[in-house]
Amino acid sequence: MSNKVPNIKKNSLKIDFIPVPSHEKGDPDQELDNEDTLCGVGGFHPSWLQRFSTPKAFLVNHSILGVLQGAFFTYLVGCLSTLEKRYAYESKVTGIIMIADEISPILFGLLLGYFGGKSHRPRIVALGMVIAVLSCFIMSLPYFIYGPIKEFSSESFRHVVNRTKYEFCDLKEKDYFCEKSPTFTAVSILFFGNFLKGFGSLAFYTIGTSYLDDSVKKKNSPVYFGTLFALRLLGPTSGFLLSSLCLNFYEDPFYDPGYGTKDPRWIGAWWLGFIILGVAIFIFSLPMILFPKRFPGKKLPHSVQKKEEETKSPIEQLKDMWKAMKRLSKNPILICHYLGGVLRLNGIVGYYVLLPKYMEMQFRQSASKASLYSGPAGLVGMQLGILFGGIAIRKFKPRPRIMTGGIVFAESFSVIALIVCMAITCPVHELTGTSSVTQPSFNLQNECNVDCLCTTKVYTPVCGPDGRSTYFSPCYAGCSGYNKTDGKEVFTDCKCVHNDVGEIMTGDSSKSYCGFECQWLITFVVVLSLGKLISSTARVANALVTLRCVSC
Repeated sequence: MSNKVPNIKKNSLKIDFIPVPSHEKGDPDQELDNEDTLCGVGGFHPSWLQRFSTPKAFLVNHSILGVLQGAFFTYLVGCLSTLEKRYAYESKVTGIIMIADEISPILFGLLLGYFGGKSHRPRIVALGMVIAVLSCFIMSLPYFIYGPIKEFSSESFRHVVNRTKYEFCDLKEKDYFCEKSPTFTAVSILFFGNFLKGFGSLAFYTIGTSYLDDSVKKKNSPVYFGTLFALRLLGPTSGFLLSSLCLNFYEDPFYDPGYGTKDPRWIGAWWLGFIILGVAIFIFSLPMILFPKRFPGKKLPHSVQKKEEETKSPIEQLKDMWKAMKRLSKNPILICHYLGGVLRLNGIVGYYVLLPKYMEMQFRQSASKASLYSGPAGLVGMQLGILFGGIAIRKFKPRPRIMTGGIVFAESFSVIALIVCMAITCPVHELTGTSSVTQPSFNLQNECNVDCLCTTKVYTPVCGPDGRSTYFSPCYAGCSGYNKTDGKEVFTDCKCVHNDVGEIMTGDSSKSYCGFECQWLITFVVVLSLGKLISSTARVANALVTLRCVSC
């Protein structure tokens, strides 16, 4: 037997090997050809657009939309007192309007969370933003239906001084307003608009947040969420600043009513900001449509992969959703976390929603200034708190027990700060003819002014000669004359005002409330900002607890 090894190279046939493309999951070459990982829509997938197929690009677009979402909410909050005054409804009606955006998530949250999570998530977010655009335009509709306020159309306001009209004590018969109140229609439109906004926010927060979480490494998600939440904080501040700017213009920006923003009769251009926000949201919703179903190198969540492998009927999908709900209802961490969030929001959401109105009434600020103080208050502190919370979690990687304990501490401190703010107040100035706050009654007429035939159509407070008594209008003070000297407006021959000992006399009254000194506004803002700083450190931890305690 020969030990010679045959020359395989010499004897073998020449074979040309053709490389076969790999079909292993995660292969970059295969994924570049996969439409699910390409930026674009339909047949539009240009190569220059693929550089934006990254989680960072999505974070930027998502953050901008988050800013606009937050601006919508706080803009509405900043305009609440103006809307109440314009369409003559009470604060409890405001509460009904504000809960509208919570009703739509209750009705559609389960369906959208289950089926939307299995679809093309960026396009679901874009659809929600288009609905938010529609809600912005609907919110401005009452202005275009009813136009600017026409409170002086009645002939009863006979006295015109420098284009400013006042109601004086006039013994002649007056023609009263006979116009039909627009309250019900306006409130219905505002409710429906806010209802649609809730659906848009639902898609944005639930679908968009989970998409970002699935697109980054778990160790990097705290930094991404910290950046996202910190940037979103610009939204509430932008909304308050926008409301402050718009309310500085009269409801009809091209008309000068003859009085300024501090006058109780002032109605700002509340509708203008909704138009601005609607256009901005629409512009930044367009790039969201172009993001891929998943980014290159990233696998779809298990639930989505399973759906792609087998197509189920709608009935079977509903059954699967019911099974998923039963599974989630048996998750004690998730249930307790949600219950805690519900109780927390139930305690503070009313406070924050009515904060501009509270500052306006308690500290005697105009609607525009109240919005200005409400917005920047605590902004820098909240941004630092969120970034600090995200970086701390990224660096120290705390156990879930430590993380939830930090949430409890931060939220408890926030509650303490709110309780302290409740004690920071200014003296309450009551109108003459009204009783105390604890036993309210409203009877502006008395034997002195009963023949003046005064109305309550226009609120024009005047301060009596004693410097303490504020009257609803010059008419209720019994005034029949007017002087303006060195810019100071004085109503003369007021027969129903009181002197220092409370006796009715004839004297002069000055326009606006009786003056008072209150230096507590800055203290109020500082305490509120400190509470926001501490509570914001728990924002990232809250999001991570919600996402991590649920398995796909």
